[in-house]
Amino acid sequence: MFMLQNSTSYVTTRHSCLDSQHEQCGSVLYYPGARRCCISWGELISSELGVVYIHQSAGVGDQIRDHTSPEQSRLSKDIGKFVFVFLFDIIPHLTMYTRYNRRGYPERVVESQHLKLDDLRQEAWRIRLKNNYLYIDMPASPRPEFQVSHLKHDTNQTGLRGIKTDEGFRNPGRGSLLWWSLAVGPDEIASAERRLLETTFPDRTEEQVQMQQSFLEKFTTSPAFEQTSRLGSYRFTFPLEEVLEAYSEQFCSGAQPVMRVYETVLYKQEVMYVVLVHSPANQEQFSKYPLLTDDPNSVCTYRDGCFIWRPEAMSGTHRYKLVLRRDEMQMDAVPVTSCPQFYVWDHVAVALHVDEQVLNFDADRLRENLMWCDEGIAAISHGFNNFPEAEKFVRELWSDNPSPLQKA
Repeated sequence: MFMLQNSTSYVTTRHSCLDSQHEQCGSVLYYPGARRCCISWGELISSELGVVYIHQSAGVGDQIRDHTSPEQSRLSKDIGKFVFVFLFDIIPHLTMYTRYNRRGYPERVVESQHLKLDDLRQEAWRIRLKNNYLYIDMPASPRPEFQVSHLKHDTNQTGLRGIKTDEGFRNPGRGSLLWWSLAVGPDEIASAERRLLETTFPDRTEEQVQMQQSFLEKFTTSPAFEQTSRLGSYRFTFPLEEVLEAYSEQFCSGAQPVMRVYETVLYKQEVMYVVLVHSPANQEQFSKYPLLTDDPNSVCTYRDGCFIWRPEAMSGTHRYKLVLRRDEMQMDAVPVTSCPQFYVWDHVAVALHVDEQVLNFDADRLRENLMWCDEGIAAISHGFNNFPEAEKFVRELWSDNPSPLQKA
C-alpha cells in the first residue's frame, strides 16, 4: 500500500467514511479546509492510491506534463477559469496504531518516523481519528531552530526517593527505556530568536537590529517551555554531553551511543517526537528505526553536542500571530482578534535504552542538579509537593548536603 503526499490540503477517495465532517465534490472526498474542484477521481489518475495534495494553481491552458516518473508525477487539469496543479510523491504507507501507557492514557503511535504536522494530520485523518486540536489551522507562527544542550527528568516524591536510593535513573515500570526531555529555557529562546532574525533578514542595519522587539517568548508558551512540571515537583537538569558520556561509559563500553528516529506519539493535544539512544551492541535489535541524521528538514537532529529542534507548534493556546514587516525587516507578535485558538503542541523526548539497569550518577551530582518545580497546567501525575514540603523531603534524603533547594 502506498500513499501520495505533499504540502497543503488533501483529498481522499475513501467514500465509505462520509459523515457530517466530510464534503463530497464529484467523486473526490475532502477533509474540512481543503480547496474544492469538481473533477472525478477517474479523470485525475487511474489508481487506488489514497491521498492527493493540492499543491498550487496555474494558468488556464496548462496541460499534463512530466508524467513519466513513477516516483513523482505533475498533473494539471482545466476546471472552469482555473487550473489546479497536483504534485505527487509516492511514499510507503504509514501505519498509526493505538496503545495505552502505564498511566492509562491512549497513545496514537507511528513508529520509525518523526512526522511533521501536515503528515501527522494526514495519517490521523486516514484512520478516521477524531481530534479537534490537530485538524484546525493555527495562526501564523515563527519557525525557529532551538539548539538544546541540556536534558531534564521530572519525577514525584516516590521517584525521587528511588533515584536517591539507586544513585541514578531507571525505568520505574517494566519497560526498558529511561525518559528525558529537552530543557529549553529563556537563554535557548533568546538565541533561537536571534538566529531566526539573522536568517530571515540577513541584511539588517544596526538601527533595525536595535528597533526589533522581542517576540518569540510570546509563542513559546506550551508545557515544553514552562518552568512548571506535569510529572512531579522534582526536576533533574543535566548537560546533554554529561548524560551521553555517562551512558557511553556504563552501557557502551566507552563507545559512541547510537541515536535513532524512534516514533511519533499523538495524544489529545500533545505531539511527542522520540529519539532513541542505545548501545552499538544493540544495533540488530533496533535496526528497523532509521538513524538520526543531520537533515535540515527534520524535526530533530543532533549536532556538536546539542539537539537541534525545529518545532511547528510551540503554543498550544494561540493568543498571537506572527507578522513579518519585510520593508522594515522586523518580526512582530500581534494579538489575535478572535478568541484564543487551541491547537496541538509538540516537544522532543529522549529515550535511553537501559533494560533493567540504572544510569548512575554521583549522589552529590544528583543533588547539585535537583530543583523544585511548581505544578503545571494539565498535570498527568499526582502527589505534588509545595516548596516547604519539598525542602524538608530533600534534606531528609541528602542529610549530609546542606545546599539550599533551588526553584526552577
